[in-house]
Amino acid sequence: MPGSGVIQKKMVYYSFWDLLTRDVHYPLQTDTYINGYYKETFLINHWELNPRVSVDSLIIPLVLYQISARGTSQLLTVMLRI
Repeated sequence: MPGSGVIQKKMVYYSFWDLLTRDVHYPLQTDTYINGYYKETFLINHWELNPRVSVDSLIIPLVLYQISARGTSQLLTVMLRI
């Protein structure tokens, strides 16, 4: 707990490295321990480089443009509802 005076030691172990390109190595699994006790494992089981993306999926809705002209707080409120 931050601020409680208890010191926490977090260790993350990276394993199952994948060679994505000649210059990029990426771990497919991370294991996290806190104060020596196991906390979690994160495992990537599907990896795809440069997948095809639809141009339509990158279009920002017109309503967000209109609201952003009014102010940031209204924009954040609408984005949370979408």
